[in-house]
Amino acid sequence: MDSFKSYLQDEFEKRCNKNKHYSLRSFSKSLDVEPSFLSKLLRGQRRFTDKSIVRFGSKLGLSPEEIQPFLENESPQELGANQRPKKVQYSTVDAETFKIISHWYHYAILELTRVQGFQSNIDWVAQKLKINYGQALAAVERLLKLGMLKKDEKGQWVCNESFSTDSQVDTHAAFRILQTQILEQAKMALETCAPQSRSQNSMTLAVNSSRLPEAQKRIREFHRELTAYLEEGPLDQVYQLSTSLFPCTCEKKEDSQ
Repeated sequence: MDSFKSYLQDEFEKRCNKNKHYSLRSFSKSLDVEPSFLSKLLRGQRRFTDKSIVRFGSKLGLSPEEIQPFLENESPQELGANQRPKKVQYSTVDAETFKIISHWYHYAILELTRVQGFQSNIDWVAQKLKINYGQALAAVERLLKLGMLKKDEKGQWVCNESFSTDSQVDTHAAFRILQTQILEQAKMALETCAPQSRSQNSMTLAVNSSRLPEAQKRIREFHRELTAYLEEGPLDQVYQLSTSLFPCTCEKKEDSQ
């Protein structure tokens, strides 16, 4: 079976044959991707991930059954050595570790290592995240000690993992501290960031509370799906993604015995 790259190339060619004015920009618009990034994919300068194959395949009207062979067919030779696409695996941060790195900038530093032009320099990190030198220095030292941040053969800081907290952390005081900081950041972004560089929306709704566990699960899945989408192509910024779902009405309390 042909690779997904070949399939896309053939599809693009068919559309061009039907319409002589059809362009790469038109094709990229139909796939909801930047023309420059699509061009690199078609020329083999960028690899296809499982997520991008599913997303582009769906945009082209392929069923899950038609997409699956492409996922199975992508070989290391097609993608280049050590570039086999994998589903994102999240390493769990336990409650004890979370106590040590509860401040938001620990996670921002880990993500910052993936941004183009990253510098393994405390002053640079502090300036980028708008924190002071002491905070940046302490955070980097903690992350190195915990093994969440590592040094490569050139001494550069790298992070090759994605992290998620375990279910026990949600009730911990350190978790509340982190979420309070994130809410403060969101409030600041509302005042200081241009509308086109942020998205802040809300909705008030009556709910069937018995469906909350499934809703919480769907929110987690949405976070990871959106993360995969935003991580395609060159990375140039670190963003905070936060979703809140909480009651406006008072919960009933059981009568004391």
